[in-house]
Amino acid sequence: MRLRSAILTCTVALTPAVVLAAPDTRGQDAADAFSQLCISMFVGGESGADSNRFDVTKLDKSTREQIKPDIGASALWDVHAKASDASMLVHYEPQGMCVVEIAEADEASVQNAVAQVAADAAASLNTTAKAQGTTRRVVKGLTATTSSWRFPSTGGEVLIMLTTLPEAKFMIQHVVTASYVR
Repeated sequence: MRLRSAILTCTVALTPAVVLAAPDTRGQDAADAFSQLCISMFVGGESGADSNRFDVTKLDKSTREQIKPDIGASALWDVHAKASDASMLVHYEPQGMCVVEIAEADEASVQNAVAQVAADAAASLNTTAKAQGTTRRVVKGLTATTSSWRFPSTGGEVLIMLTTLPEAKFMIQHVVTASYVR
């Protein structure tokens, strides 16, 4: 019995923390907010977040200009997931792009959840999302990963793009967008 206990102790002590860590639900919540606030507009639905899951606050002009002075959007929303504490900024660009900026969440969780959102959105239109490949580049010492998916819709071809960072070194760790291909 002591030998078994010692082996179990050694196994737990040597197992990487990533394996023992609980899944980061902020990634799923961020992807769900993206689906409800952005993707819904591209698949024939209405934009709106589930008030049971998300608090959505439209920021006033002064706050918007202080936080994001470089965006062309006339409105900026602060979105907070009640259960996971995920924090996001959402805006719609005049060119027709919906943008969700995620403050912090596990990179793999966000990547997997957004890929599933793309697949589900395409399936709701009886089509398939086509992955466009992944690119990587170094941004201030961190490897940024960009992935994208395309699928046809009644309004045109939809493009979903996701750029992630492995850690929250900046105000925004991940950015996901949806737009029509022009």
